[in-house]
Formats: sequence, C-alpha cells, structure tokens
Amino acid sequence: MQESFWFDLCRLHSIHYCHPESSWKELYQSNEFCKMCPHLNGSLFDVLFEKKKLLWARSITQTGNYVLCLHNSCDYFGESDKDDMNHPRHQQQHVLALKLSPLHILELWCNACKKTIGFNGFARQFNQGLKAEYYFMKSFIQDFVTYKPTEDDESLQHCINKKRRDIEYGLYRIQFRYSSMHIVDKDWHNSWLAFISGKSDRCPGTLTNKNLFLSDGFTFDPTLVLGKEFELIGSLTRWYIERVYGVENGRIVSTNDLPNNADYCRLIHKIQVWQQMNQAARHLVTIE
Repeated sequence: MQESFWFDLCRLHSIHYCHPESSWKELYQSNEFCKMCPHLNGSLFDVLFEKKKLLWARSITQTGNYVLCLHNSCDYFGESDKDDMNHPRHQQQHVLALKLSPLHILELWCNACKKTIGFNGFARQFNQGLKAEYYFMKSFIQDFVTYKPTEDDESLQHCINKKRRDIEYGLYRIQFRYSSMHIVDKDWHNSWLAFISGKSDRCPGTLTNKNLFLSDGFTFDPTLVLGKEFELIGSLTRWYIERVYGVENGRIVSTNDLPNNADYCRLIHKIQVWQQMNQAARHLVTIE
C-alpha cells in the first residue's frame, strides 16, 4: 500500500516521473512504463536557465533545421543535417535534444528512443505511460518558452518574446500546407494573432474552447459560424499550441472528426469551401 514500493519498481526500469494525477502503483500495474522514455528525469529542469539563454540569444533562420543538446555539460547548438563530430550524439548521456525547424518546432526529442517525447497523434485518451510522458514534456517546454522574473535574466524577456513571435508567425504562414484542420475559439485565435503580430505583448494563455461545445462539454455545437465564433488551424499549429499554450481538457476538434449527419452539413460545407479557397490562393498569408 506504500507508493515508495511502486516507485522503486518503476525506478528499476529507469522511470523516474509520473503524472501528478496518477499513482506509481497505477503506472506500474498498467505495464505502460515499458513504452515510456527512460531518459527523462528532473535534472533536465536544472539546466533550463542556461539552455534558454543558449537558444533565445541565437540567430535562427526560418528555414533551418536546428538541434539544441539538453545534456547538462554540453552547449551544442547547431544544424541537425550536419554531422558535427564535436557533439557526442552517439553517446548515451547526450540523447535528449530540442528540435527547432519548420516541421519540428520546439519538439523534445530522444535520440536513443528515436521518437518525439509525448506525441501520440491527436488521440483524446492517453494510456498511463504516455500520459506521464506528455505531462513531463509539456511542463518542460512551457518552462522553456516562458520568461520567469524570479529565475531568468531581465534581458531574456525581450529575446523570448521576439523569437517566439518569429517562430509562431512562421508557423502561422505554413500551417495548412501539410495537414488537416482543427477548430479553435475565435477570441483565443484573435489574441494569438495580436501577440505574434506585435500588437500585444500578452500571450493568449491556455486554449479552452469551452464556448464551442454544447452543455455536455464534448459535442461540438453545429450552429457555430466559421470566422465569427471559431477559426481553423493546421496540425502543426495544433501540436505547437498543445505543448506551448496547453489545451484545457483536450477540447479541440479536428474537422475530419465532425459527425457526418444533417446537423453538421452546413458547417462542414462551409469548412470545405474555405479549404478549397485557401488551397486555390497558394500564397503566403499575412496578418491584417
């Protein structure tokens, strides 16, 4: 009945993290720890300040593919498509990295596990192992992109805001080239555009989407109007928002998951027309 017993069993498999709403017993008995990345641990947060300075103070091109090593004694930051012999990526202790490229924007990556930490498509339900891994990843990424007055240098604030705007504006411009579309609250979307365009210094915060659902909290309201009550984003943007801003209760809907019945016909038709017009335009979008 003691959690320390189950923690020791998980630790034998090199798992040192768990979702705060789950117990070590639940994690171990789910047998999902074998699918978790065993290279994550709390020491990753100990080097956060130095890694933030290393990234946000650098000049980064929109088309580059960069990797930031997260090992505590390594200051490697370079292009991922080049074989830099000065960076011991092949060594077991240098397996965790942060990816920064048009298609991999601030993704936590494990070279040993060969996977993006915490990503399991856009399934609403996570098993115990992926739930813990996703929580760890999101906590780390959100700390990485946030200026903390009590911990960070004052000069970092300007750098973080400026580089985040560049990253998120670039993401906004290419988001519909590669993927399906997802529905987000219009007010949140407006706040996000105001931030990345420089009209506001305030980040929009967690995406709730609570106004888009019926009273049950899970059924999307078919009477809502595109451009008035909701906007569309691409899969790249959704994955970024989930990690950096967070989505309350996972309430975000893909247009592919809307019910194919009479109640949703008009809504789906308008979305399809919008999609065809967007594809036909084939030019870079700008923020008005």
